[in-house]
Amino acid sequence: MTDLQKAWDKFLIESFYKFPHDNANHVVTVFVVKNNITFEELAELKRVPKSHHHQKVTISRFVCAFLPTIAKALWDHNIDQLDKLAAAVSKLSSDAREKAVDNEKRKKEASEVRSSTAQYSLTKRKKKALSNLYHQYKRSNQWGVTK
Repeated sequence: MTDLQKAWDKFLIESFYKFPHDNANHVVTVFVVKNNITFEELAELKRVPKSHHHQKVTISRFVCAFLPTIAKALWDHNIDQLDKLAAAVSKLSSDAREKAVDNEKRKKEASEVRSSTAQYSLTKRKKKALSNLYHQYKRSNQWGVTK
C-alpha cells in the first residue's frame, strides 16, 4: 500500500465527517492540490471518484452509495477515531462500485416524483376548468341576460 493511497483514505474519511455536503469532485481537487499530484496519479488509486456518477454527488453520498462497506463502519464510529479508521480502510482491497447500491430505489423514487408531479398538474388544470365553468354560469354573472 502506497503512502498516497493511505493519505487518500484518510482524506476521504476526514472529508466524510467534516464536509459531508461538499461535492466529491471538489474533494478530489483539494486532495490533488494539497498533495501536488496529477489527476492521472489519483485515478490509479482505489476508492476515488472516477466516473461522472461518482463526481457529481456529495462526498457522503459517494461513500454511502459507492463504498457501502466503508460507509457502514463510518456511521458506527466518529471522527475521533480517524487514524484507526484510515488504517482499517487502507487494508481493504475494495474499490468504488460502478453503480450505486440503491440505484433501483433511486430510480423508483424519481419515477414516483415525476408521476406525482404529473398528477398534480392534471388536478390543477381540472380545478381551473371547473372554476371557469362555475364563473361562467353563476347567477351573479348573468345580471344582463334577459329571459
